[in-house]
Amino acid sequence: MSDIDQLLQNKLKELNYIKQIRIQSDELLKALNGITNNLDSVSHNVEDVVKIMNNWDAIIKSVSASSISLLQYQEKDYEVNHWKPKDTKNINNNQNGEDKNEQAEDPNNDDIPLPETMVRIRVLKDEDATEGGSR
Repeated sequence: MSDIDQLLQNKLKELNYIKQIRIQSDELLKALNGITNNLDSVSHNVEDVVKIMNNWDAIIKSVSASSISLLQYQEKDYEVNHWKPKDTKNINNNQNGEDKNEQAEDPNNDDIPLPETMVRIRVLKDEDATEGGSR
């Protein structure tokens, strides 16, 4: 009988080990499901970050393109009377002096730089993003 008792004790130990393995497997399954849920939310957040980064990329490109024209003029170019001819006597002595004098005095004929253009940037709204941005 001792052999049967020994075998029974070994089987009970093995059963306890199997129960512990099952409990630990269930805990591992719960942890992996939690990680899966976290990865899904991270994936969704990454998509939002990509949209934001694409919007900022478009903004930076637009600002860069518009700032190229800013390099053409300095602050003094926007001062009053900066673009008018400085020597009006030479203009009056010219053959067509009357025409050129009228042009020099006419403020509409000055080559004053125009104000910088406004840049419009399309930014996706939440409703556009859910529809796939189809507009």
